[in-house]
Amino acid sequence: MFVGLLASGQPTSGFLDFGTSNSQLTRGHTKITERTNNNNFRWTNRTSLSSRDRGRTSGVNEANRDFIFSRNSRTFEARVQNGTYNVRVTFGDRNFRHDRMRVRAETGANAVTRGNITTNAKQFKTVRFNVQVRDGRLTLRFFDDGGSDPNWVVTRVIFEQLVPIGRGKLGNVNDIQEMTVYPNPANDMLTVAFESPATSTGTLQINDLAGRIVSEPQNIAELDNTVQVQVGHLNAGVYMVNVVLEDGTVFTKRFNKTDQ
Repeated sequence: MFVGLLASGQPTSGFLDFGTSNSQLTRGHTKITERTNNNNFRWTNRTSLSSRDRGRTSGVNEANRDFIFSRNSRTFEARVQNGTYNVRVTFGDRNFRHDRMRVRAETGANAVTRGNITTNAKQFKTVRFNVQVRDGRLTLRFFDDGGSDPNWVVTRVIFEQLVPIGRGKLGNVNDIQEMTVYPNPANDMLTVAFESPATSTGTLQINDLAGRIVSEPQNIAELDNTVQVQVGHLNAGVYMVNVVLEDGTVFTKRFNKTDQ
């Protein structure tokens, strides 16, 4: 199941449950097994991929009871519209500890990596990041970098488009009046203000109108009312402030950057 679909059929968001073919599917998710290879999702090399279902127990939900794993690095691809995506990848295993796992999204200048991921038995960790897709495929490569256990294990992947390439606002999300930015135009410092305190932690980033990330992502703390962002390094032009909170709330506002 996709949350967002374009008229062309390319997904703009997805909830993926990784595991065995006969495991209980998490509601609202698409099942991904070690054999998945279709027009929307595929492993580029399925050799040495395996899956397990540990069953239900207290503290382990349907998405985390089963997983895909390997001791070899393997690449997973999702066909998507080009743009900037927020991606969440969950690692863990009900029964065993796994250490020094790593995931890399995309390659080259667009690559984003999260590494040194360790989970104890019945512990699940989710790493979050924003990444730009320019070739119509969201690419995730999983690694195990050694340690006491030789395998990486992944239970779930969620991806949501923030900014389409070539458009100036978030896909399917209009400007939200609960967030304001000032001064506008801005020269050196921009203040991002919420009408009510932020409902959860999250990230703030600035994109140009082509969807490129032009600032380092900045943390938003729960209950923040205002956040200050340095914009003096940006060239004069129109930009987007994009805020994504972990509870799913998304804000976007345009602002003008001037040289004076």
